[in-house]
Amino acid sequence: MNIFHTSNVAVLIAVYNGEKYLAEQLDSLLSQTYTDWTAYIHDDGSSDRTPMILEQYAHRYPERFILLDGEATGSAKDNFFYLFGSVEAPLYMCCDQDDVWLADKIEKTLREMRLAEQETDIPCLVYTDLKIVDESLHVISESMDQYQKLNCRDARINHVLVQNVVTGCTMMINRQLRDMILLLKDREKIVMHDWWAALIAAQFGVLHYLDEATILYRQHDENDTGAKKIDLAWYIRKILFHRRDMKHSLEMMRKQAEALTDTFQVEPDSAAAAYAVIHKCPKLKRMKIYRKYKITSKPLAKQFAILLFG
Repeated sequence: MNIFHTSNVAVLIAVYNGEKYLAEQLDSLLSQTYTDWTAYIHDDGSSDRTPMILEQYAHRYPERFILLDGEATGSAKDNFFYLFGSVEAPLYMCCDQDDVWLADKIEKTLREMRLAEQETDIPCLVYTDLKIVDESLHVISESMDQYQKLNCRDARINHVLVQNVVTGCTMMINRQLRDMILLLKDREKIVMHDWWAALIAAQFGVLHYLDEATILYRQHDENDTGAKKIDLAWYIRKILFHRRDMKHSLEMMRKQAEALTDTFQVEPDSAAAAYAVIHKCPKLKRMKIYRKYKITSKPLAKQFAILLFG
């Protein structure tokens, strides 16, 4: 596998059958006020016009867009892991194929990263809010944090264990965090690359939130993931009618904590270590663990689900 080296911000773009919105996303990168960036793109085996669009942009802007060869990975998560492993850079950003970056996204995120990196040699992650828009970029919500009730400002590990506060297409990470991300042996134990990055940063470094939207997060029928309207009624329906899905989600959260403790030297008396083995404890002891380590989520209905099924 070829390894690319850059001193610029590396923008990693994972694509798959993205012909409908891809050009608009790439154009938004070209409009960035900060210009010391290079985009590295891996197509995951598209069957539409995506490869042709990528070739056109790489030909017109060879200093901006570099196409990576490689077999299809099968998922957005694995595609981003492939990209992380293919590029050596001081800073990384993840980019989806169907959004639109606001013109000052890189500039503002980088400014926050410089503040977060004041302590050297620790993993740092900066993430921001998003504007949720429809297919035509009409605003659905000015804030994904408020729309989904994520409580993104709470970057403590005891919150991040059970609530992913980081949307990958908003995050910038430093080289130290990238290196730690790639130490994971079993990707089946994590939900997504962004949540894994958030856990590492929250446990060992800095997880810093910019309370400002830097991206138009497009919602459409082909979204691999999306911004569902999350409220009390949504969680009540999940608890009542989708218990199997709820239990699976909670088990995946626990497995992520297990991956964190297996991959790194995590203090035995820590929230992550306790949560990794909580399934082995009787119900009463589980309640005590949640209380002791203040493992909490928003909204209240999700916390109830965690206590009920976790």
